[in-house]
Parts: sequence; structure tokens; C-alpha cells
Amino acid sequence: MWTAPRPVVGLRNANFDQYQRLFPRDRREAPAIIVGIDENALAVAGQWPWPRTKVAELVARIQALRPAAIGFDITFSEADRLSPGALAKSLPDLPRPVVEQLGSLPANDTVLAEQISRSPVVMALVGESDPSAGTLTGIAPLLIDDKLGASLRRYAGFQSSIETIASRAFTQALLNGDTDQGVIRTAPILADVKGTQVSGLSLAMWQAATGSPILATDLGGGMAEVAVGQLRVPAASDGTFLIWFGRHDAKHRIVSAAEVLKGALKPDTFENKLVLIGATGIGLLDYKTTPLGEFVPGVDIHAQMIEQMFTGQYLRRPSWFLWIEIALLMGGILTVRWLADRLSANRLVAVALALGMAQIVAGLLVFRVAGGLLDIAWPAVGTLLASSLVLADSLARSERQRRALREQAARISGELSAAQRIQMGLLPNPQEVFAGEGRFTVAALLEPARTVGGDFYDCFMLDPHHLFFVVADVSGKGLPAALFMAAVKSHMKSAALASDEHLSTVMRRAQEDIGRENPESLFVTAFAGILDARSGRLVYTNAGHEPPFAGLPDGRLIRLERADGPPLGTLENFEYSQGERPMQAGEWLCILTDGVTDATSADGKMFGIERIRETLEKPALAAWPGEVVKRLQTDVAAFAKGAVPADDLTLLVVRWNGPSA
Repeated sequence: MWTAPRPVVGLRNANFDQYQRLFPRDRREAPAIIVGIDENALAVAGQWPWPRTKVAELVARIQALRPAAIGFDITFSEADRLSPGALAKSLPDLPRPVVEQLGSLPANDTVLAEQISRSPVVMALVGESDPSAGTLTGIAPLLIDDKLGASLRRYAGFQSSIETIASRAFTQALLNGDTDQGVIRTAPILADVKGTQVSGLSLAMWQAATGSPILATDLGGGMAEVAVGQLRVPAASDGTFLIWFGRHDAKHRIVSAAEVLKGALKPDTFENKLVLIGATGIGLLDYKTTPLGEFVPGVDIHAQMIEQMFTGQYLRRPSWFLWIEIALLMGGILTVRWLADRLSANRLVAVALALGMAQIVAGLLVFRVAGGLLDIAWPAVGTLLASSLVLADSLARSERQRRALREQAARISGELSAAQRIQMGLLPNPQEVFAGEGRFTVAALLEPARTVGGDFYDCFMLDPHHLFFVVADVSGKGLPAALFMAAVKSHMKSAALASDEHLSTVMRRAQEDIGRENPESLFVTAFAGILDARSGRLVYTNAGHEPPFAGLPDGRLIRLERADGPPLGTLENFEYSQGERPMQAGEWLCILTDGVTDATSADGKMFGIERIRETLEKPALAAWPGEVVKRLQTDVAAFAKGAVPADDLTLLVVRWNGPSA
């Protein structure tokens, strides 16, 4: 099958995105409502993930309001570690009668499974390219003709909820969406997952609500039709669905899970609605970019697809559209060529512009009237390029412009190199700053993904006995992130030096300073701590950052999971809490950024938390910060093997040697 070159695809996507920006889908009806796990819900029910009993309570409260069906945009792929039996096993010092009593209680997963069995509930699964063990079960049968079934997209593996939960649901459905250059435009509503035909979440919700089977037929011309009862949905022959986005409407489309748990909703809020449960909190990082340029929760994509199906507002791109586009291109080129010897250069350019404009208007009309995605971008560009061949003097202008651009690029390169030297010079060298200090040892490393980056670390003494340290990651990359990083670093240090030992005050002041000087609405994750060099007492707080690892003198490795809050720059007036830990002599703390976890190998795999844990738990690893930094740096470099870095890589390791070391 012919595949368009990358520049053509990029131009085509930009063209189709512009259609949607000019004519976003009208939200005529509201068949779907999202129950969002947002910041308010986390404040009411605690840090995510919640115990499955809390999720069961949420489902029960939704069921009480009589929805047509419920769908999860979340998978529960592991057993709940907060189940009574699991807690008993994790606390070996409990009295035997207590252990036996806890073991006799139903597991949290069983409670959730029992609750979802009481109404039509669709559980989520994610198709993956890597093969996975196990067999996919609990899927409602689909009736798909053989021709269409053979052309569906295939996933060799999957991630789904555990069998206890999945087996009690109405069905499991696919969450996957397709992104190109970070923008989601299509999603599979039919796919083959490890040999089992599966529907997308939006389509499965209709099936659960109506009880009708899903029927799918190949129509030819690259198109298929999917039917659920009276519903008729067009799809591509590989089972993908073109999403026509409307404006993000959080006010009317999303209800906070906090309101559901409080019982604060009107009795008819969910009546006969398709209710989706998903993460909408910015700190949970399940956000996608749409062609409208909006940054929306992933669950909102499925709600918009359900609305499309309900109102019949579909986009279509049959395979024969390509022949129309080729005809438009050839017609424009031949017209310009025929007129080249008959018109002056100025008139020829005017005609070419008129032809290009006519093609653009034709594309807009096809989209507005019939929802057709006719790509007029490259026919219009081709017509204009053909006319440019008769403009000889444009060559000289182009050459001068290219020369100027090369000179500008050289200047920018030199300026970026200088910026890198300045940025790295802002970071302290722990070996120099703490030379002669025996009570603790600090080592650090920063490797920008580009010439300059948005990560930073800092470490300095608040007084003769208290060490302040911070590791942070600014959103974005390159020069904007680097400029923001310098400002944030200054704000953090100023707040720390002015706030004694109270980290909550440090974070609040830093948040206020960042909010006053953040016109681009950037945000920054940060982990900060204060170590009492005399006693080893550590206080810390975490603003949306990866929890650090602590290596104990006996070789065990733990993570500091408490004292969490949202990234700086996201929520105003948020009061950050602080955790506390008495460090033992010889204990070390490793703070890192997502340049370590997100480091990618040549085959697309990520370094991940487990590989970090394996590196830090190696028996040969010395408990000195320099060795910890060197080992992690070496393992990440070996794993990536020359691949382009996914993000800035920053490490900071602090070891408390003891009060009189």
C-alpha cells in the first residue's frame, strides 16, 4: 500500500487540523458525562490510587443515579495492596487472631468486582505492541465480517484489569488513541488484540447501554460501517475512527468524583447517561493535545467520540479522495504551465494564487457540508510551486535569504553554546562547595537533552548545621525552559534562605514568586529537603516530582512516597505538606528527574523505575554518592546506546555519614 512521505502527511494533518479549528463540532447533545478524578477528589478521598473499596463506593453512588452504562478510562492491572489479607501479610508482627480476622475479610478487588457486576460496566484495556503473557478474556463477542477482520489493526499484547475485576464487567474495551507529533486525531474503535476482536471504549459503552451486538462490515473504498442497534458509525477499513473535536467543556461535561462521593449531585445527573470514570487532575498526567490546540484529559476524548456517535457528526476520508487530490494537483500544474507563455509573471502569480484559493475553498466546503477530509494543502502548494518556476529572479532572492539564515544559524549556535556555559555555571559543584565537610557527602550530575535544558539542582547550607537541597524539572525543553529554570532556581534559593527550616513556607514563597513571573504558564516539578547534619533528621516535600530512592545501611532500598503536592505553577495558594525521616549513619538519598526514567533505547523501550531499582540494588554498588551517580549514569548510557535523549537527565545524591564523621 502506498504511504505518503512524512512532509505530505505533516502538511495534510495541519490542513485537517485547520478545518477543525475553523469548524469545531457543535455540542448538540450530552449523552456522556465524565466523573473526573481531579484535585478535589484527591483532597476528599486521598492520594491516587485509591483502595478498590473506595472505587467500589464511587461506582455504587453512580449506579444509584441510574446511568445507562459506566465505563472506566483506568485499568486495575495489579491486585490491591490495601486489601485486608495483603495488609496482614505486610505486617508480620500482628497478633495471629488479627491476621486471621483480616484474612477472612473479602479482598478489595472482590468488593469492586461485586459492585460492577450490578450494572453494565465496561472496563478498560490498553493494546500494546510488545507480546504479553495470558489470554484476553471477558470480551463481549463482535460480529465482524472476515474481510474487515483481516484488515484490523493488531496488538500483540495488552494491559488490562486483573481477572477478578474484568470477569465481572459487561466487557473490556480499548483505550488506545493515535497521536502524530503529539496531537491525537484518530482512535481505533475495532482492533485485534492478541487474536481477540475488541471494540473501543466509546463503542462498547453504546453496546453496554443498549444490549445490542456490535456488527461491522467492510464497505470497500477503505471504509467500513459499524452498527450497534440503530447506531451506524463509519470507520476506516483498519477499524480506526476519525475524531471531530468540539471545544473542551469541563463545566458541563465533567463532574468531580468528590461531588459524587459526597452525594451532592441532583438525582437525575446521570439518569440514562453514559458515565465515564477517568483521571482529569493535571497532576495525574493523563492529558492529550487535540487539533484545536487544547490540552484535555484523555477520558474527554472518549466522551467526545460518544457525542459524535449520538449526533451523527462524522468525518470521512474514503480512499478515492486521493484520486480527487491528484486531479486537483495535476489540473493546477497543467493550467499554470499552459498560461506560462501567455501571461506576464505578475498575472501568472495572481492566477496561481486564485487557483490555490479555489482549491482551499473546495476543501472547506467538503468538510463543512459532508464532513469529508479532502486534502487540498499539497495540491494548492503544488500549483503555487509550478508558478514559481517562471520567476527566475526568485532564485537570487532565495540564495540571499539562505545565506542570511546560515549566518543567523551560526550566531544562534554560538549564543546557545554561551547559554549552556552560563547555565552550567549556575549549578554548584558539591565537591568544591562542601570541601572538608565530613558529616555528609553530596554528588550531582546534569546532562541537558539539548544544548540547554530545564532541569536544575541546588545545594547549600542554610546555617552551619542545615543542608538545603533541591532537584527540579521545568516543563518544556530548550531555551524557554532554560530561562525559566534560572528564574525558578533563584526563587527557590531566595525562599529557602528566608524561611529557616520550614519547607512548606519555602514552597509557598517559591510558588508565589513563580506565579508573578510566569507569562507562559509553565510549571515545574521539584523535590526539596533539609538535612540536619548533626542528627540526620531529614524534612522534605515533593511538588509533583518523581519520589526519590533511599538506600539504607543494611542494603535495603525504599522510596519516599509521602509529602506530595502538585507541580509549582499549577495551583495557587496550595499548602505543601512536608515529610520527615531520621536518616541513619551511612544512609543515602538519590533524587532524579524523568530524563532517567524516560531514557529510551533504540527499540523504543524506556529505562523505567524497575531498572533504576536494579541499578541501585546491585551488591557491588558502594554507598557513596559519587559511585551512585556514576553507576546510574553508566547504566542509562548503556541502555540508550546513542539514542536521542528523551529529556534532561539530572541526579543528586546525599549521604549522611554521621554526626561526627
